[in-house]
Amino acid sequence: MRDRIVITGNQLLCALGEDPREVAQKLIAKASGLSEYSFVEMESPPQAWFGAVMLDLKKALGGKGWRHHNRASLMSCLLARRLLVTTEYSACFEHDPVQLGFVLGYNHNVFSPELIETLEARSLVHLNPGFFLTMSTNSVASQVAILVKIQGLTLTHTTGWLAGLEAVHTATHFLRANRVQRVLAGGVEEGMVENIYSMATAFQGPSQAGVGIIQIGEPNAIPAGEGCALLHLEKERTAIQNHRKPRAYVSGFGMGVQIKEARAGDATAAVQAITTALQQAGLTADAIDAVFLSANGNAAQDQAEARALQQVFQKQVPPTVAIKGALGDTFHAGGAIAVSVAIACAELKTIPPTLHLSDAKVAGKINLSAEARSWPAHYVLILSLEQDQKAGALILEFPPEEGRA
Repeated sequence: MRDRIVITGNQLLCALGEDPREVAQKLIAKASGLSEYSFVEMESPPQAWFGAVMLDLKKALGGKGWRHHNRASLMSCLLARRLLVTTEYSACFEHDPVQLGFVLGYNHNVFSPELIETLEARSLVHLNPGFFLTMSTNSVASQVAILVKIQGLTLTHTTGWLAGLEAVHTATHFLRANRVQRVLAGGVEEGMVENIYSMATAFQGPSQAGVGIIQIGEPNAIPAGEGCALLHLEKERTAIQNHRKPRAYVSGFGMGVQIKEARAGDATAAVQAITTALQQAGLTADAIDAVFLSANGNAAQDQAEARALQQVFQKQVPPTVAIKGALGDTFHAGGAIAVSVAIACAELKTIPPTLHLSDAKVAGKINLSAEARSWPAHYVLILSLEQDQKAGALILEFPPEEGRA
């Protein structure tokens, strides 16, 4: 019998808070973590919205030595440490480091603010070798591995907006291959002016004309966000042996790619991803009782996703939600954040509302709602789209109520 992979730990940091349950409750209450972003020294700035993490990360981590880390490293280190503690390891991380792995969705190589300030305002003699820790895309995962003593494996997914969701899926492969006994997996995204600006302006060409499912500001002006989500995955039997209750099972995963040049709103990739995930999970479409969308305000992407749901589910589309209307698009972290939020919402038995719905007709066809709804959580489908060229779909199964943490 195939080993079942279970999620036994869940940590989240985003614009609405630093605890998955807290974030889910705020989403259900229609709270938004977005605020208008002001570009400094720009005569005619675009209207941009941003969901910032407000926690003082260095203070939360405590101690010294954090000044050379970028925000992605700070968020990832903080959540990894919390995740190991909450999954019943000691605060000193007395686990077998060879049996612990880490898979992270991330794709930046940026200088720390302190390095830039030193170059601009001080002499080169003040440069510290520690400044260069953040120059590699792999540096964030490496810093986490050093902090919490991970020796089993460390991998960074750089596959665009699907990276966080793919990281969770990759973790299941390592566990089934017995490479390690436990894996921390997820994604991270730090706020950068370049990201905020490009998302506010990048998708307004003629081919992208139209209004998405969610709209904040001008059509196709995607709200940016930052945050991190990490999950603790292991085989079911390992969890039972260590008295860790399952929060969710990873039941199926699928990817779809539109090889030819896609038309705006082409659903091919999303349909492929959903169909493959259902087949891997051994389910039919009517088993899914909720969908967490990738919708972010880009008309082409949102319409592709809507058409995919209509093709797969026909007239019986289950309740859906788009959380980026409250958190912003967290890019490489988005899929992992959706997994984290979905687990928390399932435990609250509630699907949160979608904020900033712009097209009531389209929303009705795919069962989006501006109001919270009760949810008898059994199976949830989580989607991640990179415009309409590539798509990923992950299916989670939730245990009976008495089996949850």
